[in-house]
Amino acid sequence: MLCITYSIMLSNSRFFYFTTIMVMVGLMSMFCSTPKRTTADDVRASFNDGMAQLQSTVENNLLKAAGGNNIEELKKAFLLARSEYKSIEYYMEYFFPSTSVLINGAPIDEIELGENLVTRPSGFQVMEEIIFATELSDEDREELVNEVRNTILTLQWVK
Repeated sequence: MLCITYSIMLSNSRFFYFTTIMVMVGLMSMFCSTPKRTTADDVRASFNDGMAQLQSTVENNLLKAAGGNNIEELKKAFLLARSEYKSIEYYMEYFFPSTSVLINGAPIDEIELGENLVTRPSGFQVMEEIIFATELSDEDREELVNEVRNTILTLQWVK
């Protein structure tokens, strides 16, 4: 009888130790694990990086080139900024559709029939028409600088 009681106590203590260790491992894994980044976090981080790069290019390269006289430098800066926008366009179109139109909308007036409102075109496509025209007049250059400044303000609003 003493032997049976001793074996029951021994098996209960093994069960107790095993259960205690498992609970401790579970708690440690719950509180000591590092949070994993989700795909949404990765996409958001990628967008933020792309947006920062785009803003930098527009402010530093495109605005400077728009105020200068070198047409080749202007075309190069524009194409760089446009390609950087294209890398984040999917995100802009999905999460900021109205802002996306301001940045890369069609170069035609948009008319709201119910409100009798005409919205002037803006963004990269308007800049493209000015930059790749046969000759760039002083008026065109001034309009281009204003368009680049408006794009900078729009990009700052998104961030």
